[in-house]
Amino acid sequence: MDAKHRTGPVGLLPTDNAPVALDTLGLTADITHPDWPLPVGSRWVLDQVDEDGHVVRTEVTVLAKTLTIAAGIEALVVHDLVARAGEVVRDTLDWFAQDADGNVWHLGAQTTALAPGRVVTTDGSWEAGIDGAQAGIVLPAILRGREPTANGTRAAVRGPWPTGRPAVTHSQHVNAT
Repeated sequence: MDAKHRTGPVGLLPTDNAPVALDTLGLTADITHPDWPLPVGSRWVLDQVDEDGHVVRTEVTVLAKTLTIAAGIEALVVHDLVARAGEVVRDTLDWFAQDADGNVWHLGAQTTALAPGRVVTTDGSWEAGIDGAQAGIVLPAILRGREPTANGTRAAVRGPWPTGRPAVTHSQHVNAT
C-alpha cells in the first residue's frame, strides 16, 4: 500500500457504539502483525477435549485467496475447519485485512455448522457492510515509540492473551512448503 493513496486515518479504533468507517484504500490483505502474521500456506492444528471427553480438532489454514467484501475491501481468506470425534462439525471461511497502523480487522465469515451428511445452519455468517454488520478489531497494532492520538483512541501496545481461553491438549504450527 502506498501512503499517498490513503484517504483518512485507518488506525483509529472505534469507541462506544460508533460505527466503523474503514478507509478501503488503507487496508491490505497482507497480514504482517508481529503477534499474528498470516503468510499464505500457514496452517495451525489445535486439539482440545470438550466437556464430554471428545477430542475437538481445529485446523486453520491461510489460503492463497482473497475476497473483495461488500465494503469494498480486499480481504485475506482463512479456512477454519472444526471436527469433533473425527466428524466435521463446522466449516468456516474468515476474512481479514490489516490497516496501515497494523491493526488486524475481522471483516466477516461464511460459516456452516454440519451434522453427518447435512448442513445444520449457516447462522453466524456475516459480512461487513451488509445488513449493518461492521468490521471488528481482532488484534490491535503494536505502536511502539508512538503516542496515542489526542482522543486516546489509537491502539496501545498489545499485552498478553486474555485469560479464559480453552485448555489446549496439543497445538501444532505447520508451515507449508
